[in-house]
Amino acid sequence: MLSQERRISQSLFAQILKAGLSFQTQKLSLRICPRKDQRKSAFSFVIPVKAVKTAIGRNFLKRRGRHVIKKHLADIKEGYLCAFFLRKEMAGLPFPVFEQEILAVLKTANLLQ
Repeated sequence: MLSQERRISQSLFAQILKAGLSFQTQKLSLRICPRKDQRKSAFSFVIPVKAVKTAIGRNFLKRRGRHVIKKHLADIKEGYLCAFFLRKEMAGLPFPVFEQEILAVLKTANLLQ
């Protein structure tokens, strides 16, 4: 689980949507914005109700995503706010493929060291 300082608060979420750059794959998209208040990067996962109907399923995908970020945190550049928007195709993926999708979009955004 990611620490609280590594998660995006609701007050910062509007900043990402307004001024963030967008990067996409077929199964997810990523919006990033340089962070001005702190040095550490923070992350958020958004799964719409249309993609996964149950709260249990949405929370499962969020936990999975946070686990991938925590696992590769040393490889991710610091100083960014990153919001992942998952599509319904991500729900049925096995974990290794899920992990590769997240790393692929981070690589596209040039956030992996």
